[in-house]
Amino acid sequence: MKAIKFLTLIFAVILFFAGCQKELSYESGFSGNRGKGSLLSLGGNCQPVKVGGYYVQDSTLNDSNYVVVNLNVSNPGSYYVYTENKNGFSFSDSGFFITTGPQTLTLKATGKPIAIQQTLFTVAFDTSICSFAVDVVDSIVLPAKYSFPKDSVGNCLLAVVSGTYKVGTSLNSTNKVDVKINVSSPGSYNIISDTVGGMLFKSSGIVYANGIQTIVFTGYGIPKTTAFGNNSFTITNGVNSCGFVVKVDSGSVVVIPPGNSDSAWSFNQTSANFFVGPIDTAFLVANPLGGSILTITGSTLATGDSTLNMIISLPGATIVPGTYKTNVGFLNVFDFSDATGTSIYSANFGTTGAVMNLVITSYSASTKVVKGTFTGNAKNAAGTNVPITNGKFQAVVQ
Repeated sequence: MKAIKFLTLIFAVILFFAGCQKELSYESGFSGNRGKGSLLSLGGNCQPVKVGGYYVQDSTLNDSNYVVVNLNVSNPGSYYVYTENKNGFSFSDSGFFITTGPQTLTLKATGKPIAIQQTLFTVAFDTSICSFAVDVVDSIVLPAKYSFPKDSVGNCLLAVVSGTYKVGTSLNSTNKVDVKINVSSPGSYNIISDTVGGMLFKSSGIVYANGIQTIVFTGYGIPKTTAFGNNSFTITNGVNSCGFVVKVDSGSVVVIPPGNSDSAWSFNQTSANFFVGPIDTAFLVANPLGGSILTITGSTLATGDSTLNMIISLPGATIVPGTYKTNVGFLNVFDFSDATGTSIYSANFGTTGAVMNLVITSYSASTKVVKGTFTGNAKNAAGTNVPITNGKFQAVVQ
């Protein structure tokens, strides 16, 4: 939706330039009622996603393969909720919300899993974004039966938390929690903790023997500012549960994922205001006036209620490294907006005295990955110039 809005803005500006019109159109072009709401709980955390069925390598998925997502509908209307296509399969559902309030959607799976691995999906509704994991196996293994040994206050017995946890720093393979389970029937397991402070923990695999076993949970996400201090997580098998505590330190270091398949952005507006999130869309279109236009759109990971938009006017039909200033030409735009589309920080040809440098540092034609930086000054909501520093982006261009 927001990418379409900004694409409309691009061509509105083109029409302005070509036809000498005096106004720009910021209309979305959509008609009809679209459902609105959130995948998040009232506390601001992603709600649990139930994964149904077995996902077997090279086996076509059917009606037994699905995920159930929980959401809160604020406005009735049509919806299309879907995930990206990863490892050969994806999930989606469409329809019409008649009422508001808590509801569930069943997203049907399509495709055929390619590789035996845990596959992480992202699902979005309105301005909210959450994730879930699906395990692809080489054959069907019956689920294990197990319980969680715990102490007198409900904590997972002898749980060991490892790794460094800092506000604004992505969790990685070193962020783990060792948890003991008591197995009564060997088999497969897939356990996901609740989401707290922008983080969650997941563990899946097969246990082959009865008795006390240790399984390892890996952390995912980026700790929010509100996660500073102790964070209590709960894991459950649907019958019983236990908890563990993860302590998060302050910090503002962000490392954009290095892999070609990853997309992310981040920037600072003073040391106190730090923003980060995934790139939702990045695409290149021809400019009727010559050259091409690169549009990059991403939502905030922590809350999903604001959006980064960058538009770069390129001289040719391909993406080339270089510095593109927002005060040069009509089609170099930096905008960071809230959920209503109102600019929080912006810089374009009309923002006097506020100039952002949008820099493309590299582009690979084979992987279609573009990387770059952005720094300079932008106008805030009050019309005052403010500094934007440490801007980074990496995206797969569609």
